[in-house]
Amino acid sequence: MAVGIGIKGVRELFPEYYLEMLYEIYTPKEVDLILKSYLLGRKTTFRINRLKEDGDKVLDELKRKNIKVDRCTCYKDVYILKEKQDRLLQGLEAYKNGNIYLQNLSSIMPAEILDVNKKDKVLDMCAAPGGKTLKLAEKMNNEGVIVANEVNKIRYERLKFNLEKLGAKNVTSLNLDGRRLMHIYKEYFDKILLDVPCSGEGTINIKNTKKLKLLKNSPFVKVQKELIQSAFVALKKGGIILYSTCTISPQENEEVINYLLKRHKDAEILTINLNITNYKSGIISFKDKVYDERIGKSIRIIPNEFMEGFYICLISKKS
Repeated sequence: MAVGIGIKGVRELFPEYYLEMLYEIYTPKEVDLILKSYLLGRKTTFRINRLKEDGDKVLDELKRKNIKVDRCTCYKDVYILKEKQDRLLQGLEAYKNGNIYLQNLSSIMPAEILDVNKKDKVLDMCAAPGGKTLKLAEKMNNEGVIVANEVNKIRYERLKFNLEKLGAKNVTSLNLDGRRLMHIYKEYFDKILLDVPCSGEGTINIKNTKKLKLLKNSPFVKVQKELIQSAFVALKKGGIILYSTCTISPQENEEVINYLLKRHKDAEILTINLNITNYKSGIISFKDKVYDERIGKSIRIIPNEFMEGFYICLISKKS
């Protein structure tokens, strides 16, 4: 088992360039926390789905089945399994009926941070499998307009299944390339959630002791820049985009935001307030690159036993 190798052994599994990146962005103590999260994995978290009326029955069923959970202090209706019991959860009536949704705490945050209401027209541009869309629908009390888009056909079918099973009634789903939406919905949306495809460095979970094969140059950067450009064109004046990834590389995070700020003088970065301790500000320089200092308002969630590594940035379009 990989768990027995220790932090020193974990370091040896990563390519040198990746460790150098971690130590340039984070303190040695933070790097140890990240590597430990890679080694031990993260505890299972879920939230009660309030789009269904009988959500209150969830905790009663957990108690009957002797499945122990802790209430998450970050957000309402979010719980952490005390032990790794994913399969037990999936056997519950509450799970089968769509009253709970398994989702990592970091993945819940983008939809919690983006302030939506029932008067808004909202786009979830890369929406599958649908967890963030469902949370947006819940915050809007199943009213208003949400367009949930997913380019991959198989993932799109999964998105539609989850939206129907969990009771999202104010959502229209699309199976389009998000880069095209700028031509269809110019300055149409009040709020856009853009959780882009990425290299997933924040979600690494070491299953064995083989050397990890990571890509030094991400193949996702080009499409990430094209997606954020499309999102900004589709955003109304005065509207807000939440850009997020589950990766660590500045190439896919701060550099993408820097690209947008250079192209659009009417783009502004907003402050994010969080009630957690495992995060730090977005970086404004990396190696020989210097980014717009406003990017320091974005945040990096440092992976730990509960949360995957995430990058989150709130962007407004000046009126």
